[in-house]
Amino acid sequence: MDGSEETFTEDRWGIFQDQTYEDEVPTKGSGGITRVLQGGNVIEKGACSLTLIQDGTLTAERAAAISGRNNAALGVSEGDTYSAAELSIVLHTRSPLVPTFRSDVRIFLVRATTNDDRGGEEKTMA
Repeated sequence: MDGSEETFTEDRWGIFQDQTYEDEVPTKGSGGITRVLQGGNVIEKGACSLTLIQDGTLTAERAAAISGRNNAALGVSEGDTYSAAELSIVLHTRSPLVPTFRSDVRIFLVRATTNDDRGGEEKTMA
């Protein structure tokens, strides 16, 4: 990658365990992929990690935390279904003159169901 001939190691778990990069992401389940590079000429150690959670169930504590931050968050409550994803990148360079790079991106989606006279409706928030 950087002239050192070092290559990435890879760890896969959950729904990605037996997947290849050509496969489509499964629509059910959870899992992740982590790739690590060590011993490079420029990057002493670097990692990229993707984690995906699909169809989780909110606990009462998590639902209260979401509602507290978002003014009752469209009726989010315990038992609602959620999906989440995180992409994390960390690069430690060999040179002490170059700062470490770190980036984390997260998304959290809740499918909140509220009961009313019509038997319920689905609301989605990010």
